[in-house]
Amino acid sequence: MKAQTAALKYCYLLSLAIATGDDPEADTSIDESTATPPAPSTVKSPARNALVCHDCGADISQRVAEYSHSKFGKFLCLNCQKLNAKIA
Repeated sequence: MKAQTAALKYCYLLSLAIATGDDPEADTSIDESTATPPAPSTVKSPARNALVCHDCGADISQRVAEYSHSKFGKFLCLNCQKLNAKIA
């Protein structure tokens, strides 16, 4: 790598705030503790590895999750789908 190429690379990285992952002062324990948890609609139950309803937290199948996500924009069990259909 030539000096001019390296200078342009770091200029772009720094001006666009692109992380390279090679920060020697990075503290991963802080980063992990401040990270936001995933939305409940995408959380899988660790015990049964099943999808859960966004509204009530009930376990749902993959097919029900796919259908409700395409129709309502979130994972819903059959009961919550009926309730949301009445509201809309």
